Amino acid sequence: MSSHFVVGRAVPPHVAAVIAPLLMRELARARRVGENVADDVVDCIEGLELDADRWLNRQRQRSSETSETRGVDTRRFGDVEMVDVKRAVEISGVSEQAVRGLCRRRALHAVRAGRSWRICLEDLEARKEGAKCPH
Repeated sequence: MSSHFVVGRAVPPHVAAVIAPLLMRELARARRVGENVADDVVDCIEGLELDADRWLNRQRQRSSETSETRGVDTRRFGDVEMVDVKRAVEISGVSEQAVRGLCRRRALHAVRAGRSWRICLEDLEARKEGAKCPH
């Protein structure tokens, strides 16, 4: 993670992502009205914009990576992939209460993890197709 120095202080990339667009707009306004802007100030603002773009791209990439696996429990029970209730609702198309009820009645292969449920992904997919879970 790189940072730029503004007035003797390092600017972290997440802060640069907030201030860079404002500074770029102000720089564009200054150029439009013909104000003289020092080269080192322009370099600093452009560097902040680059840092901000890199940081935002990393955040978007992380977000897309986690949205692909959202709700999938990285802890497996043997070779069984487990999902949380919200993901089970998305897969099954029934309400959250219905999923929890199926778990309580043991109609789904599920385990309790504290106050939440972890549900067998294969069971959900098989149930959606009208079949039984393979295990």
